Amino acid sequence: MDMDNKLLLIIANKEIKEKELLQAIQALGTVTESPKFWTGIANSLDYRERHRCYCVLQLVRRHVLPGMKLSKFAQILDNPIWLKDEDIGVVDIVRGEIPVTWTFEDTVFVLRVFPELVKGRNYAIYLTVSGKIDRNDFIKLLRGKDVNQRVKDAIILEVGFIEPSIIQPSMKSDKRL
Repeated sequence: MDMDNKLLLIIANKEIKEKELLQAIQALGTVTESPKFWTGIANSLDYRERHRCYCVLQLVRRHVLPGMKLSKFAQILDNPIWLKDEDIGVVDIVRGEIPVTWTFEDTVFVLRVFPELVKGRNYAIYLTVSGKIDRNDFIKLLRGKDVNQRVKDAIILEVGFIEPSIIQPSMKSDKRL
């Protein structure tokens, strides 16, 4: 068994301590696993919320790429039960720094990941998407409902993350992961 498979077994352990989980995540090499590895944990109520949160972040870091269509993004998230509709927002005015580029022509979505874990500063995934996409259409797409082709074909231009400082520096966002 190679090192990454051993690390994935460690990550899949429901009883793992947070420190060991983070160490295993940081030690992972190139992507060889299916997105379903991460969604299986993220969507499972058998895991602690913090464990699930880290897996959501890794799912996006390791499997969501700029240039990808929103329909593929929705497919990768695989009906995310961890993501509540109220935790999906659109950045329409920038009041501070965000980890992606904001323009008048495109849409920036923010997905707050388990916002109840850390009060004040949440884990969040930001997506800059080509064109103006309605929030409700984006949510419908993530929920597997029918939306028009323009929404399905919109392109992810940029991916970014905001994480509380408890995450190790090497795990912080570099906009494209």
